[in-house]
Amino acid sequence: MTELYNFPNASLKYWNGCQRNWDYSKPVNKDHIKLFIDIALSAPSSNNLNLLHIQIFENSLLTQKNITHYARGHLSHAIKTSTEAPFTIFFAKRDNIEEIIATDHRHDYLEMLQRHKKNLDKFNAECTKHAHMHASLIAGACSYKAIELGYKTAMNCCFLPNTSLYKSSEKVFFSLGIGYPLLENHEDRGKDNNRNKNQGPYRPKYKTKFSYIQDDKILDIGDLN
Repeated sequence: MTELYNFPNASLKYWNGCQRNWDYSKPVNKDHIKLFIDIALSAPSSNNLNLLHIQIFENSLLTQKNITHYARGHLSHAIKTSTEAPFTIFFAKRDNIEEIIATDHRHDYLEMLQRHKKNLDKFNAECTKHAHMHASLIAGACSYKAIELGYKTAMNCCFLPNTSLYKSSEKVFFSLGIGYPLLENHEDRGKDNNRNKNQGPYRPKYKTKFSYIQDDKILDIGDLN
């Protein structure tokens, strides 16, 4: 069985977690919101391709549930509570990608079309890959900074295929929630605000397959100490 991972410090342990209960009486600081927006809009993307539509919500629980009602895309399913944070970022790939790249990134558009021999399925698959990479860089940077600032975070990619952004046809594929926890204990993160039922126990993290290579030598991570 894979060996359990021991986190180097508490901040990294909390960054690893997915908060699902939130204290809506404690809003995210306005200066911090501006910082998260700056990170999101400044984050690198492949060749600076502009393939994402990002929506950011700052709301009370009642308003946020109203937003997720519109964003969830299917009346019989609700988005997980990890997206109903006091501050939430939703990510979608923009519609009409081919037209956008042809207009704003003509050189990249022609290069990609030529590389894929004008196969639009392969073209769109590459665009999706770039959009997902861009979102992951934003979410990673924002979530780590949020932990440093004393918040907890949650990421969610469990969206129904037809889930759309608010008042948009563009489909949500990822979200990041930021806020203060309702329950402080690390093991209590899975408890919903509105249910007594636990959504699942905290799952231990196992060691990732990892190699530390210096020149032509494979070293142990302990060699960094």
